[in-house]
Amino acid sequence: MLVVFLQGHILQTILKNGWFARASQIHSYNKIHAYAIGLKDPNNEWDVRLWTTTSDPAIPNPWGTVTIDSSYSLTCGGARTWPVRAAAGNFLYESYPLSNDTWKASAKDHFVSDPATMNVFAIGLKPNNSNIAIASQITSDVGPTSDFPSAQVNAFRDFIITRGGAQIYSGSGYGNLLTASNPIVDNTVQIWRADGKAHMEHSLGTLTVYAIGHFAFPVIPIPTP
Repeated sequence: MLVVFLQGHILQTILKNGWFARASQIHSYNKIHAYAIGLKDPNNEWDVRLWTTTSDPAIPNPWGTVTIDSSYSLTCGGARTWPVRAAAGNFLYESYPLSNDTWKASAKDHFVSDPATMNVFAIGLKPNNSNIAIASQITSDVGPTSDFPSAQVNAFRDFIITRGGAQIYSGSGYGNLLTASNPIVDNTVQIWRADGKAHMEHSLGTLTVYAIGHFAFPVIPIPTP
């Protein structure tokens, strides 16, 4: 559902029926791996909706949050920065579920000033009929402090990961950039992994990784006495 990018930053944009990934190189070239997690719904049992917000005006450290309607369950989110000059770039260092109904993202320029605006996205899901209910849980874990922080987290048992996110705290220096946030592709496990890096200058960071898990179950009517 997301991007792996080894040098630079992650930019994420949601399309109507897919996921778009783009990254920006900083003095190096590499590859992007994009992931998509889909919902099979041949009987139209689920309603899926997209919410978005835009930060304004352009600033060196753009950030934003978007909240879904209370009747929906947050399944995923993402963000994209729009640098004014698009010469140096503005880089994500966090994109994660702030709560069960809100997605948050923050970015920064690096070495060279490049103010940007930001789009933040969230997708919500709810059943179309009263015979199905859905439960969601957010799990998280914190990795060791490092110039190259990394962490991974499992979903709760019987829950299916629909998305994950990451947040990097940098204590000092130029800051640590988010370089990967992706599912580990294995049919036997439900894991989300994220990575960051200090680019060109020493800058310790601590990474918290998040996984959103969902579990659908039938609603059993209570007999009327």
